[in-house]
Amino acid sequence: MCDIGSVLKRAGYPETKIQYILKHLFTGKNKMNVICVFMKSNRFFIKFLCLSFYFATSSSANILLRDHVNFSGPALYIGVGTQCGLIGGKAEYQFKVAKSFVTIAPFVGIGQYEVGDKPFLGYMAGGGIEIGKAHRGFLVLGYGSIASEKTTTYSYDGIILNKTYSNQKLVYGPAFEVGYKGMAKFGLTWFGGFGYGYPVNTTEDSNKTMSLVLSGGVGYKL
Repeated sequence: MCDIGSVLKRAGYPETKIQYILKHLFTGKNKMNVICVFMKSNRFFIKFLCLSFYFATSSSANILLRDHVNFSGPALYIGVGTQCGLIGGKAEYQFKVAKSFVTIAPFVGIGQYEVGDKPFLGYMAGGGIEIGKAHRGFLVLGYGSIASEKTTTYSYDGIILNKTYSNQKLVYGPAFEVGYKGMAKFGLTWFGGFGYGYPVNTTEDSNKTMSLVLSGGVGYKL
C-alpha cells in the first residue's frame, strides 16, 4: 500500500502537518483543527483527495484483499438443488483445520419447491468435509427435502379433460453429495455436486428408492 505521508509530501505538504493530520484526523476535539489546516492549504483539493482515498480504502481494502481461502469464515450462496432447497440459497461456516488442506463446513439451505400447483418451503441442513485450498473436493451429508411427490388424476366431463393433483408434498430424507468447490482469494466461491438421497416419508411404494440429487451455486466468503 502506498505511504500517504510520502504522497502528501510530494504534493507540497510539510512533514509536520502530515504527522499532525495522520495523528488527529477523526479523533475527537482535534477534528476541526485538522479541517482548518486543510482549508489553509493552496493544494487543498489534491491533498484532500489523497487522504480521503487512504482512509476510505484502508479498512475496505483489508477486507477485499485479504486471503479468504486459507482462513475460517462464513459464506453465503445462491443456487439450485438439494443443498439450496431446490431454488434458493445456502449459508455455511468454513472451519479451517489448523494449516492443513482440510475444511469442515456445516450449512443450512432454504428455498422453494413447486409440487403440482403448490409452492413448498424446501430445506436441507448438514455438514461437509472439503479437501484442498483454492480447488476443493467435498463430501456433504445432510437431511432435508430431496424430492417431491404428487398423485395426478384425470376426469372427463364430456367437454374438457380435467387434471387434478392430490397428495402433494415434499419428500424428506438423508442425502449425500460429492463434488467440487472453487474459491478465489478475494472471496468469490462456487460449487457443484451430485449424489443420492433416500426418502423416508413417501407413501408411494414406487418412490421408496434412492433418488438422484444435484446441487450448484455461487456465493461469497466473508
